Amino acid sequence: MDETGFRIGGKTQGLHVACTPLTPFTRVCARRGSLLANVVGVVVHDHGKPYDTMEDVRPALCDAHHLREPKALVEIEKEDWARKMQRLLRRACHAANLARERQLPLKPRLIAAFERRSDVIVAEGLAFHEAQPARGRGKRRGRAPRRT
Repeated sequence: MDETGFRIGGKTQGLHVACTPLTPFTRVCARRGSLLANVVGVVVHDHGKPYDTMEDVRPALCDAHHLREPKALVEIEKEDWARKMQRLLRRACHAANLARERQLPLKPRLIAAFERRSDVIVAEGLAFHEAQPARGRGKRRGRAPRRT
């Protein structure tokens, strides 16, 4: 499931998409955050908060979004830990795809290795950001600007 905002007749609308292996469903509604009712099963989504309110679903987070999140950190900020995370996510996806093609489950030791490596990379990223100097407000009022 996904949604995006766009304008129709000068008003912002929400375009919602829900796909199954057999069929896509799209709808336009006035609010981007309003979700389909009576959905059951696994719902793959993008971490959007409205999805947390859905009952009777098993959430799965979208790997395309996981790969896109560190993209700016790699391309703009040149943060090496984000590049390592992208590489790990691609390797894990490749391993899962190979296992699926062979109709075999991923080996628990391989899953554990991916999880350990992920934990190390996340710790590296957190340490990097905690070491960054605070951004000053200067003479402006309000909250200090956030980093990218």
